[in-house]
Amino acid sequence: MLRFHVISNVKAAEAYYRKTDGGAYYANNELRQEWLGRGAEELGLSGAPDFEHFTRLIRGLDPHTGAQLTAKLVDHRIPAWDVTASIPKGATIALERGDESVRDALWQAVRETVADLERYATTRVRKGDQQGDRVTGNLVGFAVEHAETRPAKGDGMPDPDRHVHVVLFNLTYDPTEREWKAVKFRPIMDQRRYFDRSFDARFARKLADLGYGIETKYKADGKGGRRYFSWDIAGMPASLVAKFSRRTAEVEQLAADLGVSDPRSKDKLGATSRRNKRADLTLEACRAYWDQKVNPEEARQVAATLQAAVGGENPAPENTLEKAVAYAIAHHFERNSVVDWHTLAATALERGLGAAVPEDIEPEARRQGVLIRGGEATTREVLAEEQRIIGFARAGRGVYKSLGAAREPSDAERAGLSADQRAVVRHVWACPDQVILIEGDAGTGKTDAMRVTIPGLDKPGVFLAPSASASRGTLREKGFANADTVARFLVDKPFRERARDGYIYVDEAPLTGLRDIDAVFRHAADLNARVILQGDRKQHKSVPRGNLFEILDRYAGLPVGRLTTNWRQQHEMYKTAVDAIAAGKLLAGYDALAGLGWVKQTSTDERHESLVADYLAALDAGKSVLVVAPTHAEGDELTAQLRTRLKERGDIDGHEHVVEQLLPLNWTEAEKGDRARYDGTEVLQFQRSSGPYRAGERARAGDERGGRTAPDPRYFSVYRRDALALARGDVVRITANGKDTSGRHKLDNGSQYTVAGFTPKGDIALTNGWVLGRDFGHLAHGYVTTSHASQGRTVDRVLIAMGAASRPAVSAEQFYVSVSRGRERATIYTDLAPAALRDVIQRRDARKSATELMGVPARPPKARVRTFMARVREVLAQLREKAARAIGEAILAPQREYHVR
Repeated sequence: MLRFHVISNVKAAEAYYRKTDGGAYYANNELRQEWLGRGAEELGLSGAPDFEHFTRLIRGLDPHTGAQLTAKLVDHRIPAWDVTASIPKGATIALERGDESVRDALWQAVRETVADLERYATTRVRKGDQQGDRVTGNLVGFAVEHAETRPAKGDGMPDPDRHVHVVLFNLTYDPTEREWKAVKFRPIMDQRRYFDRSFDARFARKLADLGYGIETKYKADGKGGRRYFSWDIAGMPASLVAKFSRRTAEVEQLAADLGVSDPRSKDKLGATSRRNKRADLTLEACRAYWDQKVNPEEARQVAATLQAAVGGENPAPENTLEKAVAYAIAHHFERNSVVDWHTLAATALERGLGAAVPEDIEPEARRQGVLIRGGEATTREVLAEEQRIIGFARAGRGVYKSLGAAREPSDAERAGLSADQRAVVRHVWACPDQVILIEGDAGTGKTDAMRVTIPGLDKPGVFLAPSASASRGTLREKGFANADTVARFLVDKPFRERARDGYIYVDEAPLTGLRDIDAVFRHAADLNARVILQGDRKQHKSVPRGNLFEILDRYAGLPVGRLTTNWRQQHEMYKTAVDAIAAGKLLAGYDALAGLGWVKQTSTDERHESLVADYLAALDAGKSVLVVAPTHAEGDELTAQLRTRLKERGDIDGHEHVVEQLLPLNWTEAEKGDRARYDGTEVLQFQRSSGPYRAGERARAGDERGGRTAPDPRYFSVYRRDALALARGDVVRITANGKDTSGRHKLDNGSQYTVAGFTPKGDIALTNGWVLGRDFGHLAHGYVTTSHASQGRTVDRVLIAMGAASRPAVSAEQFYVSVSRGRERATIYTDLAPAALRDVIQRRDARKSATELMGVPARPPKARVRTFMARVREVLAQLREKAARAIGEAILAPQREYHVR
């Protein structure tokens, strides 16, 4: 584990590193200290440090002369950073029980990690009116080994914990300007997860080379699943590891008591709650204390683990470089077209502990198809997918007859349409392209334009949307009876056939991932169908990788039918605010809302109370109302308060029934296929048959690991079990597609119903007469939604919670979607300061495409070229036919005229 801490106080640092706690660190030859880094070599520093050199360097002075070393020594400068390299508890136990090779491995890993950090050492360049940065490639490091933790509660004694402090001074040599300068440490801090995993990988590989077994450790991620936590030597007794981890347990308990879950916050908590080291203890006294805590059975197990390593009895690591890199690629590129290279590499290092080191990752990644440019990565597969999409759209330019009547909308059709809506109707009717784009801002009447567009088309077609609620719900409610999901279109051949020689109309298209769009385009080619894509790129993008409209608009050169006239907001200033946000003027829109008094900044408690009061007032006024929260956590808090007030009013019955709830873990396919990630309590539900499992079947993860064939992760979702309290009058939201107990009624993900009561068996009766099984599971309270789930909805009033705890989830897209849902009013309730709120609403989901990263021009794929040429031949044949008819008409016309006479 590698942890970074800023050293801000020179005197405190000197006092700490001068200490002789733990048995005179600097006088004790057993606990090492070294100069590290190319910068130290440049200064002529090597071997065991002289502490006087340390005191000068931390002040920015020459270690030999005491003269000022850098050109500038500004006040309040950061003098240094402490980079602490800690090893797992099992490795510490192995070292303390006699394996000195573990210490050598530790120091080798530390030296290599400092060399890794040096490759990112940077300094600012300001001479000659330059405003840039330069990589210097050198640092000055002072490294010292420590053997124990801070004292624990109870007996006040420390536990064994071998670690190395590396003090990196704020100094680097600029070889171009030939002078010592301050370090720009931000490039290193930005990649601290990568460096942490790099140190772990280096040390784990060295222990594996020594013969130790390596096991990866997971911990709860706070969302019902598990995530990578750490690693250790396999075979060490868990009881002994727990005995020697009291300080960790103390911090975890304190964090739990305070509700702290973020790793960085826990680090700060550990620093602020630690006790001073005892000056009266020697390392020998500590070891005597540690030895007496080891019982005979634990000693036997430790000895057996050490002997197995020496004797080469442990199997090779299950992790391999190839598998580790393949997992990282599958995991990250399922939802991103471009990822930060270091993020990808860090995941691969987690997966390859004991088998891979940092320098192995890039060659293997390139072998598996990763393309790297400027610190970012994509894959050949992702790039090819985008190229197929772009190529299909480009090849279909101008080669089709018009889809509809080449005319203006009639007076009846024009009624109630804006000028841009009429233009969009004409655009779809007359466009000769195979792919047709329609982009409309929130509230601009995209569906109204569709209602006029569709009757004018002289071809058959299907209507699709990314979700069941948007397709079978919203679209069908608005008159498009054969609307369904993109997922159904891809698997249901008879349904696809409805679009043959016609069109495929995809609403909310930016929410559809590129992999699905690629498949839709392939089917469109087979069906000779046109594809009409409609949506708003400024709203949320798809969860799977995708940046559809940007790719087609930028690289395919398609004309776009645009809707900009806002019909939704009825309040003029409200409309002005939404229009400004839609135009990218986020702060102007925010200021307009604030000017209306619709931004309420209060404490957390008052914020929720105010929102609840406004919600009840809207209900009493007969208004439709939507409550939006950036995160599920804040939504749950609001739901609890809303239900309490609704019970007090009698809107909800006070007598509750508890039913099973299945909460989606939203794992990627790579995560679902990682058997080590499961703790055995998860529920697998199959959307499609896979191996011994049938569509609709559920299985416990523990049962699945008990011998049945591992299912294909593409065909199931993973949930954790929970309980949901419901009462008569509750509003519930469906969270996954299903059916009621009769099997006759479909339940669409995202649709909402009201609870009428409960059957004697405990099933849930709805006010529409349907009944849900008590074990249906895919239910949530329907009072609060996220902005993602609210996209496409329209209500009278929208109430938006933007609490400080939800700050990471607030973005420009979240702000735009949430604010634009209302007809009459949008109110924001926040405990963020105005400056902070104004800052977070400007953050954008700036996804980059693989095509943009690699700068590759799109080319139509060969198969598409053949289709294009076939279409050209068809058009030429049509022209020849028209010409023949015209010639025939010219020949026959005089004869007709003669006979008439």
